Amino acid sequence: MSEAPEFLGIVFRSQSHLGWFQFSMAVFGIGMITFGMVLLGCNSIRSMTRGFFPFMRIFHFTASILAVFMTRFGTMNGPIYSVNCIWFNFLMGTIYCTLYWIAGLRNA
Repeated sequence: MSEAPEFLGIVFRSQSHLGWFQFSMAVFGIGMITFGMVLLGCNSIRSMTRGFFPFMRIFHFTASILAVFMTRFGTMNGPIYSVNCIWFNFLMGTIYCTLYWIAGLRNA
């Protein structure tokens, strides 16, 4: 049996979970940089990122909903989907909703 992948002290169920986490955190980092620029009043970034936060919100909420059905409402875990996928993706979607609201992009 292979050893569970580990990244920054976090042990993941599978390599696909590790990849999804790394991808999500990289995109989140880009999102935080653009969020900071929007808050600093960079209007050119504001217009370019207007669709970024809603897209990422839908992206993560869709992954969360898919995980709900693939895990049979959290009763089983697999190599791709698990209960952790539901909570992680729901949390990320909520964070993107909050950033979108704080940045005031809905009225831009």
